[in-house]
Amino acid sequence: MADLMANSGYLTGLADQQDQAAGEIDAATAAADNAAAALWADHGPVCGECITALQATEKDRASAGTNLAGFSSYLAKSLRVAGTKFDSTDKSARESLDRQVVGG
Repeated sequence: MADLMANSGYLTGLADQQDQAAGEIDAATAAADNAAAALWADHGPVCGECITALQATEKDRASAGTNLAGFSSYLAKSLRVAGTKFDSTDKSARESLDRQVVGG
């Protein structure tokens, strides 16, 4: 069986990537905001049906973006907690072994 290796620095790096992803998702979600309002301003009531559909799409897109960004943020936090717990467990185990092993 292969040895299990954990690296808190690697987990922190993954957490940073998830934070970046959350920010990019938020930016992408915001980029499409107010498209229906812009369509109304440019074309008026002639595009009423399209505007209604676009408003529903904007709402769904905003919800999906918020949920996805939130999950990325949650994952980042979880990765950082895992790294911290690993370091704490590793330190405790090392201290326990140091007390058991006779110095040379």
